[in-house]
Amino acid sequence: MGEAEIPFQPSEVDIVSTKIRTWNNKHEGNKFYTNLIAETVAAGGLESPSDVRRAAEKMFRILTVERGGRFLKLPEGLSTSETCTIMTDRRCVEKIIHGLKTAMAK
Repeated sequence: MGEAEIPFQPSEVDIVSTKIRTWNNKHEGNKFYTNLIAETVAAGGLESPSDVRRAAEKMFRILTVERGGRFLKLPEGLSTSETCTIMTDRRCVEKIIHGLKTAMAK
C-alpha cells in the first residue's frame, strides 16, 4: 500500500516524523520510539547491516502491531498541520534503520 494523506490527529502511540524536534521530547509515541532506539543500541548485537535491519523490523512490529501506532509524516518544515501522510511499512523500517545508525554513531 502506498502512502496516504489523512487528517493530522496523532494518538499517544503514533510516531510523528518531522525534522522539527518539537515532537521528540513532548509526544508519548515519539518518546517511546526514542527510548526503544536507545535500548536496542545499548543491547548490542548490531554488527552487520542484516543485524540492523532485523532489529529495525522487530522495532517496527513493536511500534505498529503490538502498540497500534502509526508513523505520521508532517509536511516539510511544519511542526503541525491539518493533514499528514501515513508512511509505508518500507519507509518506516528505513527510518528506524537510520535512527539506529545515528544512535550507534554517538
